[in-house]
Amino acid sequence: GFAQIGIRGPGSSAPSDFVDARRMGGTIIGPRALRNKGMEWVLKQIPDHRRYYVTIDIDGFDAGSAPGTGSPSIGGLDYYEVTDLLRGVARKGEVVGFDFVEVAAQYDPTEVTAQLAARVILDFLGAIYLEKQVAARASNRADPAVGAQLGSTDSQTVCNRSQARRKKPRWTLQ
Repeated sequence: GFAQIGIRGPGSSAPSDFVDARRMGGTIIGPRALRNKGMEWVLKQIPDHRRYYVTIDIDGFDAGSAPGTGSPSIGGLDYYEVTDLLRGVARKGEVVGFDFVEVAAQYDPTEVTAQLAARVILDFLGAIYLEKQVAARASNRADPAVGAQLGSTDSQTVCNRSQARRKKPRWTLQ
């Protein structure tokens, strides 16, 4: 099965596409359902203890925070909703890969869309790393480089600690 979370509004999908996706076992949750029912409900719709491949489409974000896309649409998800969702997926099972698609920088001279995408990617990588460390510690194979620092569930904190150990950060978000 698969889940499409944040899909909404008129766009490239016809009503029959939604019917077909559900017939193939897909779960479709729009932003309004996420907000009305809450993140915990959304995460329960995703099967536990599975391997996940995640595609993040910039079109799922609200056009106000991500104008750099070919089909901007109002009413989308915000940064915190997406990062909370991604952190929840990382806690549910193994993330074997992910991609981030449809960022069209040429439509956003302010570069806020690219900055948003970079921040989401960094946060998700941190969440994946943290969950791998938690799983390793649970099986008595903790990474000595992190050790006791894993008391926090904040993936940004883990990323910041990892950067602090390096002489020069490999990336900088401004």
